[in-house]
Amino acid sequence: MLGFGVIGFALTLHPVIGRSNGVITSLVLATLIAIGAAFWAWMRAAGQGRSPHIEWQPKTAHALQAVAHLCVYAYWSVHHPPVQEQLWLIAAQIPFAYLIDMAAAWRKHDQYRLGFGPLPIIGSINLFLWMTDDWFYIQFLMVGLAYASREFLRWRKDEQTHIFNPSAFALVAVALVLLLTGQSDAARGQEIAATLGKGPFCYESILVAGLIVQALFPVVWTTLGAFVTVMAFTLGYQFITGGVYFIDTAIPVAVFLGMMLLITDPATSPRSARGRFIFGSLYGLSVVALYALLWSWSELPWSPDLTFYDKLLAVPVLNLMVPWINRMVPVGDDTDVPVSPLRRWGVILAWVVLYAIARPSLVDNPGRDVGFWKTACEMNPSQCDRLVISWQTRCTNGGLETSSACRETARRVLSDGCTDKRKITCTPLGQLLVANPTEVGDKSRGRALLISACHAGQIPMCTLLGEHLWNTKDPAKGLRRRILIRGCQSNDARACEVLGLSSFELAQTTDEFGFARDAFRDACRAKRPLSCANYAELLINGKGGRRKGMKGYLDQKTGRQVLRETCARGFQPACARMKSLPALPAPPTSQPSAHPAYPGMKLPDGIRPAPSSQPQ
Repeated sequence: MLGFGVIGFALTLHPVIGRSNGVITSLVLATLIAIGAAFWAWMRAAGQGRSPHIEWQPKTAHALQAVAHLCVYAYWSVHHPPVQEQLWLIAAQIPFAYLIDMAAAWRKHDQYRLGFGPLPIIGSINLFLWMTDDWFYIQFLMVGLAYASREFLRWRKDEQTHIFNPSAFALVAVALVLLLTGQSDAARGQEIAATLGKGPFCYESILVAGLIVQALFPVVWTTLGAFVTVMAFTLGYQFITGGVYFIDTAIPVAVFLGMMLLITDPATSPRSARGRFIFGSLYGLSVVALYALLWSWSELPWSPDLTFYDKLLAVPVLNLMVPWINRMVPVGDDTDVPVSPLRRWGVILAWVVLYAIARPSLVDNPGRDVGFWKTACEMNPSQCDRLVISWQTRCTNGGLETSSACRETARRVLSDGCTDKRKITCTPLGQLLVANPTEVGDKSRGRALLISACHAGQIPMCTLLGEHLWNTKDPAKGLRRRILIRGCQSNDARACEVLGLSSFELAQTTDEFGFARDAFRDACRAKRPLSCANYAELLINGKGGRRKGMKGYLDQKTGRQVLRETCARGFQPACARMKSLPALPAPPTSQPSAHPAYPGMKLPDGIRPAPSSQPQ
């Protein structure tokens, strides 16, 4: 018991865990609570005259389930490196799970069978939901809820079979709270759903994991029912509407994971093969319905996506329907079918062949092409929301992509969104119209949108528009100057640099050169080499007036120092300019016996010379 506690505390020393106070605090408190629960159960059993103890009795089933989860994690971590760090956060939950499992066992029995039992629960929960660091304590709460549902939620007290799939019950309980309180950003569910599909064989990694479970338990009919139902629906949807229901695949990889490793708990599934097929089919239909419901709840396509909950929410309801399915489907020879290994492997082989036939619609679906959705939207306006999602996924990554399909689609998507008062689309629409105008008035509208964004505090848009006006020699010099000043005053170094370049280009007077020099100076402080070189040049040439408190000689010295530093950072034009400069002349000296204002006049005894106005 104490050994698991020590492991839990020791994990706080790992850099991944130790970088967040929220994770450390959650782990320490959870470990203390779990140790307390296990110790209480041990004391209670001892007080009743029992002899609580631990025996090593691992079960092959638990070990193989853990291996199945490990297959998914291994492939996933290779193609999405952040998973490698998350594995340490998953490991931090394991000692807690063992201690809670220990407490649950000693509450009713003398013996705790030490093995691999907690690993499938931890592995399953973390395949579907991660909490952010500040909310990490909920990760331990989910583990506790899983064990609580297994221990206390049974059809009858004397029954050994629990009602709910423990992992699914915990996941759904937390998911519902997050949904109803609007705190879904506390969970990293969308990240999981988006990154599980990385790599060319993401579906196969899950398939292999599922086959391990199917070889161990007679659950292939559950998976088969879910897969066939969703495939039939999505193919029918595409035939009727011309679009793809799940945007870019017939079955999302996260839903496929749910089919293979979430709903396949034999203890909470129907007993017969036909019952399991119906159970799986109901799961498939629930995913389809929940996807539409959560799409509406999320107000897609312009708001954060909540559809990643679709694979979770219906599982406890389906668990409650198991007795009804068992009564509806007579239990005969097909109970726990396929019984014989030959028959079981025959069904598994048929399932693998079906998967191979359907694979192209999973990994190479036409919905992955934005051009497909452009055509679908033109033919059926009901598909235009999916066009927006496809464009957001395929064409935006911090800016507009340059592919022709993305450019052609962007104008419609952004214009419709901005017209619909979706401000999130107005700024990129402004960028597009300014950079790639195709109609009269596009530049004016784009400029107006970017000015609005600039005034709203989007400083990069100030710089973008100012730079565009300068590059295109736009006559709106006053506008350019105003927005670049706003950007520079907000510490945008690029805005300062463009302000310096554009001001220098038009400078005629000392004050104008001084304005350009100060802009270059501010950009140089951010280590922008071009600005540093220009700043140095203005100092060396004495343009822009004297620097406060300094004369021309010190301007020369400072300018050369800036050039040396810029050259040292690898900016070759600064190095070339340094080589072309003549040697710096020696500073003039002053006569201590005469006042510099009156040359040749000797000072009276006892009067020291006034401070020289000549630079030292």
